[in-house]
Amino acid sequence: MCAENEEILYIDIVSLYPYVMKARSFPIGHPNVLTRDTLLLPPNNPLPWTTPEHNIYKGLLLVRVQPPNFMNGNLPPVLPYRTHDGRLTFPLCAKCADNRQQRPCTHGERERSWLTGYTHVELNYALERGYKVVDIYEVWNYEKWDPNLFRSYVNTFIGLKQQASGWPDGCATELDRAEYLVEFERVEGIFLNPEKIETNPGLRMIAKLLANSLWGKLAQRVCGTEVRYAKTPTEFHQLLEDPTIDMLDFDHVSEHLDRCVVRKKPEFAKAPNTNCLPVAAYVTSYARLHLYEYIEQVHQIGGVLLYCDTDSIIYVGKRNGPRVLEGEYLGQMKREIPSRRILEFIAGGPKNYGYRHVDASTGLDERAELKIRSFPLSYATHQLLNFNTMKQLVLNQFNVDGAVDDTIADDVFFVGNSIGVQFPQIGRTRRSQLYTHLARKEYRPCYEKGRIMPGMETLPFGHRKNNLVF
Repeated sequence: MCAENEEILYIDIVSLYPYVMKARSFPIGHPNVLTRDTLLLPPNNPLPWTTPEHNIYKGLLLVRVQPPNFMNGNLPPVLPYRTHDGRLTFPLCAKCADNRQQRPCTHGERERSWLTGYTHVELNYALERGYKVVDIYEVWNYEKWDPNLFRSYVNTFIGLKQQASGWPDGCATELDRAEYLVEFERVEGIFLNPEKIETNPGLRMIAKLLANSLWGKLAQRVCGTEVRYAKTPTEFHQLLEDPTIDMLDFDHVSEHLDRCVVRKKPEFAKAPNTNCLPVAAYVTSYARLHLYEYIEQVHQIGGVLLYCDTDSIIYVGKRNGPRVLEGEYLGQMKREIPSRRILEFIAGGPKNYGYRHVDASTGLDERAELKIRSFPLSYATHQLLNFNTMKQLVLNQFNVDGAVDDTIADDVFFVGNSIGVQFPQIGRTRRSQLYTHLARKEYRPCYEKGRIMPGMETLPFGHRKNNLVF
């Protein structure tokens, strides 16, 4: 809960992925692939790399990185690391992250480091903040870059979305509207047709979907399941004996039809022709760095970061004090609930949080909201799982009772501290027939991204305030 002279601000980036696709440069053409045998490391730039100037490559690099012992200003770490069990973390020690270690780090430099591929922009950003590259294994170096690769595409659908959003608040007169059109074209380079500006939720949704989802088409997964129908025994046995696929399930629909669920074996799976993984990797890499710049702003204004996600930040700032820069255009931060003042925030893990808020001008009309991924928040669910019960679960889960040990025990997670909720859910039979059944889910706090300290302060795995190597 924030003090009387503080407020909790919930801001998110306007169209983050379309913004970086429009504003950043992307690799085109074929890369020069440099392996460990052919890498040319200039004699005056030996390993380890400690500054961006040491990196002469532009592209994708497979490297072993050595993280710092701690981040200045208690900022989050820059580089992601995927653990052995598949969790995406931002640690300062690979071994601690793999083991979910809640105790202070005692690992040596080799155990703290990890081998992963990064874009050159993300790697250079990390080198400026204390990371080191201690070994290099492979580089995809691109000579050609295009700063306008997605610009016209993004402009087309952002323009449609903006027109379908109607006139913004404050555009009551013809003069106001004319100024809005001129300013939008000046900032975004997009001409809006005033005759087509009207509220159209359907068109807006489609335009937003097309603007945001293009990059995902460049990185579609392979080895998905596929339904095939066999009309004869011969066709069925051809599927069954096909060495390139696995038959996962089949259903005898009739005497003349079998429904078969198959999946390509990994060694035979072929990526879609639309895939271009390097470009897609740069989209997400640029997006992470853009968010991190706003996280650094929180530190610069003296704020306290409470939570961040792909394109959003929740932080504590002084009332009427400095704030993270906000705006209405692509890539700028925008207040999620500008007319409300958030009083209290609680988080049980990634995409798992809630907050209480009141009217910003009167201090009345108190409400609470929960945001929990893949969890139905209906009226019936709310009777069991609400802000107060979620808060109590989080406090109980992490043993924050005013008399805790120096660190939380390793086995504290998931110990008899959950709420079970039943709710109606639509299902599908093997023959694609819809039905309704009563489903049950267990809600419990789950934080496996770092250490949890007394008072519920969190630290990255491997954080330590000294240079000792045990």
